[in-house]
Amino acid sequence: MKRTIALLLILMALAASFAWLSLNHGRGYYQSSCEVNLNYSDSTEGDPYHFYGNLVFDFETNRTGQLYLSGSARSADQDYIFSRYVNFSYLNENNNRYRMAINKVNKIGHDSAPDEVAQKIYRVIGLVGGVYVYMERHRDGYILLGNMVSPVMTCVILS
Repeated sequence: MKRTIALLLILMALAASFAWLSLNHGRGYYQSSCEVNLNYSDSTEGDPYHFYGNLVFDFETNRTGQLYLSGSARSADQDYIFSRYVNFSYLNENNNRYRMAINKVNKIGHDSAPDEVAQKIYRVIGLVGGVYVYMERHRDGYILLGNMVSPVMTCVILS
C-alpha cells in the first residue's frame, strides 16, 4: 500500500513537472522570421562608418537563431561587401530584455568585410558587447528591436 501511494505521488509529480514545462516552453522566445532594411551611420570613434543592407533574422524557440546579413559598409575610406550567415543564441533575462551571443559566422564567397568592420554592425544589432537587446513582438506583424534608450530596428515578420 505504501509503495502504491509513493508510486502515485511520483507519477503525479512527474505529470505536474511535464505540464509546467509544456506550458512554459518557449515563453519569451520567438518562432519567427523577419526582415530589416538597415541604413546606419556612426562617426563617434573618429572613424566614419556607414552600413546599408538587409538583415533577415530567423528566431527559434530553442533559444537560437540565424541571421543573414547582406549589404555594404564603408569604414576607413574603404568599401566592403557583407554576405554572411551568423548563428546566434539569445537568452530572455527578463520580460522583453534579451542577451545575444554569436555562435558561428559563415562568410559567403564575395564577403570582403574584415572582422573589425563586422564587429561594428554586430554591436548595433546587439550580438556583441554584452549589451541588452529589447525585443517585442507586435500584433501588426513586426518585432521591434532596440536598446535601453530607443528602438533601433523594426523587423517585419515574413509570412
